[in-house]
This record gives sequence, structure tokens and C-alpha cells, in this order.
Amino acid sequence: MTRPSSDVFLNLRLLSYWITAVEEGSVTAAAKRISIPQPALSQQIRTLERAIGGSLLERLPTGVQLTDAGRALLPEARAAVAAGQRGLQAAREALKLERGRLEFGSYATLLSGALLSSLHVWHTRYPDTSVRALEFNRHTLVENTAQGAVDFGIGLPPPAWSGPVVDLGWDEFVIVGRLTSRRPVRLESLADSEWILYHSQHGLSELMAEACHVAGFSPHGAIETSQAEAAARLAATGLGYALVPKDNVPEGLQEYVRPLTRPVTWPIAVFTRRTWSPSAAAYLEILLAQHWPAPADDALVLTFK
Repeated sequence: MTRPSSDVFLNLRLLSYWITAVEEGSVTAAAKRISIPQPALSQQIRTLERAIGGSLLERLPTGVQLTDAGRALLPEARAAVAAGQRGLQAAREALKLERGRLEFGSYATLLSGALLSSLHVWHTRYPDTSVRALEFNRHTLVENTAQGAVDFGIGLPPPAWSGPVVDLGWDEFVIVGRLTSRRPVRLESLADSEWILYHSQHGLSELMAEACHVAGFSPHGAIETSQAEAAARLAATGLGYALVPKDNVPEGLQEYVRPLTRPVTWPIAVFTRRTWSPSAAAYLEILLAQHWPAPADDALVLTFK
């Protein structure tokens, strides 16, 4: 038995060549099938065997047959080569935006609110592509985008980011609850009220706490939820007041919605690790064409902490 190579990364081309030899039952026939010289194919197979650390084929006068190690490797090798071929095809299709994939991360509130119209435009423009949108909080979104777990992120601009960042605009909180006046509400006037709070792991929890802190109080809750839409519905029943992104207020609840006298907003940006992929660039174009309102001059702008 030879000593395994320290390079554990197996070249998919080597695996493909070896699989062809297995299927043909002959190195000579395999070389003819893939149009390379027989000595070159034999050398490629020996390179693979050195990487594995032992023989994968038994050479016979009439051809070749699998060794025990070869039989163990064959199904996994076929799966690896097939996966590589699918990945290559997916990459080529994504470059053409034909049957490719749009993959990104964001917050649940943006996915169900401010991003809905852009995703509708994307689906209309590229109906053969799939969309994979993953939900994160604002800290894990930055981590996963930096690690390449998603193609790009949409959320609060990340601090100390080395890759491309494009500012989109701002999102804004509104008050939802059973208020008698139709006028804008001073946040501090509700300091002693019951509040619908967000679970501590929810990104809106930190933003709401910061907004209330600036207004001079810490909200005490009647109930907690992990969904902005649920917070709005609960507040509309009279259980308490809720700070909800305006794009996340469900239809039919507008009579319970009031703006704040001092708007509470936060910036939204798109960011990626190195360069924009073709699908990311195409979606970015759609996002930039969307109307993103600017905050009022006296607005409280919440940032990444």
C-alpha cells in the first residue's frame, strides 16, 4: 500500500477518468472513449491511487476490475462527479440568468415587507429562476454573508465591511394600537403603556429598545412575539401598543396605525463579500429602481450596534 497524498482534495477530472475505466472494464477502451492517449490515462489513474493510498483497479490480461477500495469509492465518486456537473451547469445558467438561482439573506421583516415588491418584479422578469431567501438577525446576517453562506445580504449596513455595499434607503416604524386621536403620536407619551414586544433574538427587539431608550423609557410588555405582522394584529385588539415597520402592517388595520411625531427609521443596504454575481447585480438593479423614502430631517436614525 502506498502512502496517501497529503493533498486530500480529489480532482473531479481524475475521478471521472477512473469511473470511465471502470465502466469500460479497460483502460484502453476508456482512453479511446474520452480521446486521450492510453499511457496518459494510466498515469491519471495512478495519480488518483496515490492520493487515495492504495490500488483502486486490479489489472488483468483481459482488462481491469475493482479492488475492495475501488468498490467502496465508486458510488461516492459517481455522486461527486454528478454534483460537480450539476454545479457547473447551475453556474453557467446563473451567468445567463436562465434557470439560475437568486440566493440572499435578510430579515424576516424585510422579506415579508419592504422586499415583497422587488421579489415580485424579479419573478416576473426572470420566471425560470428560483429564489432562496434565508432569514437571519442583523448579526448573523453579517456573519453568514462574510462567510459566503449566502450570495449577498440585505439589511442594516454592516460595520467595517470590506466588500461592496450599496445604500438603498430607509425603513420606518409606525405605532399600532387603539388610539383615539388621528394625529401623529409622541413616542414618550406612551411610556407608561403596555407594549407588544419582540422576542430577544428578533432583530426588531434591539431597534425597538433603542428607540424607546432615546424617548426616555424602557417598554414593559403585555406579550411577546417573533413576527411584526402578529405584533400589529395583537396591538389592534387593544392588548398594548406596537412599533411595527410600516410595510409590515397587515391590510385592514390602517385605522389603528399612526405615524410618530419624530419618525424612527433605520437604513437598509445591500452588501456582498467580494463582487456582485450576475443574479445579484440583476436584483440590485430592481432594488435601486424601487422607491425608498428618505427620512425626515428630525428623524431618529437607528444604526448597527
